[in-house]
Amino acid sequence: MPHPSAPLYNFYLQTLQTSSSINDFLQPYLQTPTLRRLRHIGCFCGMDYASPHVYHFAEYINRFDHSLTTALLTARFTTDRAAILAALFHDAATPCFSHVIDYVHHDAVRQESTESSLPAVITSDPQLLTLLHRDRIDVQNVINFKRYSLVDSPRPHLCADRLDGLIASSIAWSQRLKKPGSIQQILQGLHAVTNDQGLLEIGATKTCRDHILALNDYLNTNCYTFVNTYMMQLLADIVQLALEEKIITEQNLYSLSEQKLITLFQAKSTGHLRQLLDHFFHVSPEQIPNTTPAVTKKHDLRVLTI
Repeated sequence: MPHPSAPLYNFYLQTLQTSSSINDFLQPYLQTPTLRRLRHIGCFCGMDYASPHVYHFAEYINRFDHSLTTALLTARFTTDRAAILAALFHDAATPCFSHVIDYVHHDAVRQESTESSLPAVITSDPQLLTLLHRDRIDVQNVINFKRYSLVDSPRPHLCADRLDGLIASSIAWSQRLKKPGSIQQILQGLHAVTNDQGLLEIGATKTCRDHILALNDYLNTNCYTFVNTYMMQLLADIVQLALEEKIITEQNLYSLSEQKLITLFQAKSTGHLRQLLDHFFHVSPEQIPNTTPAVTKKHDLRVLTI
């Protein structure tokens, strides 16, 4: 079950909240239904509910948290409010269990299948559209977050989304970030730089770069393994079977919380689905065959030095 608090991640958030003008600008957007829905979706693809013999998350971090800190990271490097909002809403189309649903859609490597619904999600929120109109921001600039290289760039470039994901994973999953001072050192060493393609990306001092790359290497070696791939596919099989047995609908992945879906699975499952759930909740690493190829999705990274 998810850890009830996130003290280190909250420290990270508070460290980023240094501009009162940006905080005030973002505040009404944080109240939109589109963003509030993300409070009930974890950052780790439903693995918060998986066997404690396999996962030991130190903190519970949700997609709302990640969206906010990605926006605040972006605001450190640009004053473009459209870019900051693009960062804030870049995960607005994320369903419950996040990239597990990409596995359901046979997109385990690229993990982008759910992004196609982002325009519909954003344009169906009247409260959000009213705010964008008030602030004279083109909704297409928020939808097309990939146009902002500081927000999202292909690997191996370092962007706000990728860096925030690395920090969150290093706090909660690998637990290589354990002290507030380590987070401060990373944030103090970051700068926007222009790469060889003429695009802005996040660069760092040599010390900061080495720290970031060490965190990324540890995750690649110890977290993104065949065990994680097995567990992601296992939950994907559970979701797929629940859809086939009409326990849930595809829309429920957007309208319900992850906790509610897990409760539904437990209450209504029988037969093979019950067996899969029991395995998901109780499996040990020793029971997972080392024949599952690890999904090496875009985990390479380079950090430009300044």
